[in-house]
Amino acid sequence: MKDMQILCIILLLPLMSQAQVKSFELTNPNAIQLTDTCLKLLTAHSWRLIQIDTDVRGIVTETEGKRVLKYSDDGTFTYRYSGVWEVVDSSYIKHDFEDEIEKEVNFGGIYAVTELTDSILTLRKILTSSRDMHRTMYFNASSQNIAAKRSVGQHSFGIKPIFPASINYYEGKTDPASLDSISHLSMETLFTYNFIIIHDTIFIHTQDSLFRIPRK
Repeated sequence: MKDMQILCIILLLPLMSQAQVKSFELTNPNAIQLTDTCLKLLTAHSWRLIQIDTDVRGIVTETEGKRVLKYSDDGTFTYRYSGVWEVVDSSYIKHDFEDEIEKEVNFGGIYAVTELTDSILTLRKILTSSRDMHRTMYFNASSQNIAAKRSVGQHSFGIKPIFPASINYYEGKTDPASLDSISHLSMETLFTYNFIIIHDTIFIHTQDSLFRIPRK
């Protein structure tokens, strides 16, 4: 009888070990813990999608954002359609739609929150167990108008911002040397030429790309 019990334990060990393995969707090293303070920030705003980056083994496809995401305290959210959300493993948000809706809006499932302030929300979804494919969504708080709109001329670095919409588009050189030159500009100059600066990071929107460079 004792031998039989030992045999059963040996047979069950692999199954127990497998059950304890965390889902690959919950293994983002950059996920932040969603404290009560973070949840208040999350539900305090409607979040306007700025850009989606899809990384497939190092090849990144950038897509302009067009929708608004809103989390409510009652566990529901809207992203064109209504769904339900919940915090998973302290740092992730699980979004549930009906299957057909999820396919239509291309949103749903488990995303890590990798950045959250009163003006910025970044969500990332790991797509493979090898973590070599992921989808990153960048949002701004739609209730805030970051960076005042000003009409400016050509800057000596080749900077010529244009403003066809709510996003401040930039026309100018985006080679490493030019971006490095921008990173050394004073705060006064950056504001004068209508750049977006958040937590010492300069955001540069072109017609088809988003550059984020640290201010030096």
